[in-house]
Amino acid sequence: MQRRSIRNRLIFNSLALALLPLAAFAAYIFWYVYSVNPDDFSHLFFILSVAFIVTALLAIILSINLAENFTAPLETITTAARRIAAGRLYERVHVRTGNEIDILALALNNLASRLEDKLEEISAEKQKLQLILEHMDNAVMLFDSHGCLLEANRSAFSWFNLSSAMLGQHNLNALGSSQVDSALRDALQSDRLQQRTLRINFQGTKKIFQASLVGLPTKTGISKNVLAVFHDITSLTLLQERQADFVANASHELSTPLTAIRGFAETLVDGAADNVADSRHFAAIILSEAERMQRLVQELLQLAKIESVEYRQQIVTVPVHVQPVVAAVLKELSPAWHGKNLSLLVEQPSEAILVQASPDWFKQILVNLVDNAIKYTPDEGRILIAVVTQKDQLQFTVRDSGIGIPAEDLPRIFDRFYRIDKARSRAVSGTGLGLAIVKYILDALGGTIEVMSSPDSGTTFTFTLPAAQNQIAE
Repeated sequence: MQRRSIRNRLIFNSLALALLPLAAFAAYIFWYVYSVNPDDFSHLFFILSVAFIVTALLAIILSINLAENFTAPLETITTAARRIAAGRLYERVHVRTGNEIDILALALNNLASRLEDKLEEISAEKQKLQLILEHMDNAVMLFDSHGCLLEANRSAFSWFNLSSAMLGQHNLNALGSSQVDSALRDALQSDRLQQRTLRINFQGTKKIFQASLVGLPTKTGISKNVLAVFHDITSLTLLQERQADFVANASHELSTPLTAIRGFAETLVDGAADNVADSRHFAAIILSEAERMQRLVQELLQLAKIESVEYRQQIVTVPVHVQPVVAAVLKELSPAWHGKNLSLLVEQPSEAILVQASPDWFKQILVNLVDNAIKYTPDEGRILIAVVTQKDQLQFTVRDSGIGIPAEDLPRIFDRFYRIDKARSRAVSGTGLGLAIVKYILDALGGTIEVMSSPDSGTTFTFTLPAAQNQIAE
């Protein structure tokens, strides 16, 4: 409609410019002829009328053509501009007028091209950011000023067991943590980055997060959203706590024999050395405590060596004959189980069986488990060592009729320095590292270990190791 208005104005203005002077000239001629020669007026009127009509028709045609030539490019440019505004940025204007309209069309094409490039760049950056958010290890969530969850990346959905239906819900409903809600309120009230360590009991599992929260202004500027990044530091925190426990336990275990050695040495220096019986008794205690401290240091060094990645890479596994190693372990521990009058039974195949392992490590596993069974089995008790051949692995069982282990202590018996009854453990000269060493060795050799026990019903350790390849082939 706007185009028609422009075209009509152009036509009217063109006709006015062409016909008004012509009409004025014709009127002057009519007046002049009529005043000079009235007889020729009718003939001249007819001629001039025809000429005026022909001239008017030509003027109308020329005006319409001029209007079309001027408004058609404008209509093309207007249509293209509307399509570009609607999002069709690939739209271009193709007009050839030879005047300033060509410059306008070129400017519009340049504007559309630059806008298209800019939007493609923004879209690429958005996709890149989306990929980073989706594949980063941290959980990223966006909350509004009311604490409702707006957006979350894949890690957040996985860690907090979120669903798409939870988007838009309050954080207490989505996450179920008052600590997160409190941190969000603090972030809304502050313009600075908030750092929080959050301990969340989520679906029965304790999680520790290092949370970073910052307020983001919205378009209106009145309220703001909160961007929260959660870094799971549960494993790191537990590792630090275990390291602190290890240092404390190691210091305590080393200080105990040192205190005893120093005490009895001072007693000897103060005059007890004059009594031969007391001297021998104190010297025997000093020797026993020194041997205990030596065993502790050796096991600490062995545990540190097993934990070393470089040391594990140097270990080469070879086929090891099981029966000779079992016999060597029983012979080495013979004084201990004979001294307690224990009944020790071995059940293993008569034919030769081989395990894929390090010979020293395999023997260490058996020594630690059998020695542990001997220590915690009362006099005249029973110990069973069984070997069973399975499809591609060997299963070893060490079962005793000892004091057993309470159910609440079973998950921690492979921790370093962990003891069920520390007073009783010291009475049997335990260091609390034997089972930890067994667990680390089996992990390094690709084996597994399980324990079943209950108080006063004995304990059963079952571990598996890969069978030797030539034995599997047979």
